[in-house]
Amino acid sequence: MQAVLDIKTATDRRCPVAGNGMDNRYVSRYSTGDYCFILTHMTLPTAQPTNVAASNKMRANRRVDTKPEIRLRSSLHHCGLRFRKDHPIRLSNGGTVHPDIVFTKQKIAIFVDGCFWHSCPEHGTVPKSNREYWIPKLLQNVERDRKTDKGLRALGWRVIRIWEHVRIDEATSVVLRQVGKA
Repeated sequence: MQAVLDIKTATDRRCPVAGNGMDNRYVSRYSTGDYCFILTHMTLPTAQPTNVAASNKMRANRRVDTKPEIRLRSSLHHCGLRFRKDHPIRLSNGGTVHPDIVFTKQKIAIFVDGCFWHSCPEHGTVPKSNREYWIPKLLQNVERDRKTDKGLRALGWRVIRIWEHVRIDEATSVVLRQVGKA
């Protein structure tokens, strides 16, 4: 089963998922300023790399200990906060999430999201090659983020998502306010 992507302009009133004749359980809607994306299946097509160097660069991206994450952890530690990193949290649906920074007593989960991988509205881009693979892949990441947030909130967790481009002092003050140390 391949991902099917229906792209319509955001001004098109037929864009919302309701009434499109599809089973809503399998439909994901994501809007940007210019487009409304409707992803009807969550299985991605198999894509062959078109550029070996680009493929190696993407493969080298880390899941944990990214530079923005390390900078935020260092800043929080410097402020006297102690926390867990990449701490597993079981969701009620049986899945497990690993937030970048976790304050277990306060039940605060912090994710430092990369602009590319999580489709930042300010800096997110779509690669020019293999678009049939990348557009559904990036939309799937956004949908997974939403489901993760919803699952954590259902368990009483506060979720903080910080974009990698946010200045470290701003990100630190957001966390300090939430933890109650501001």
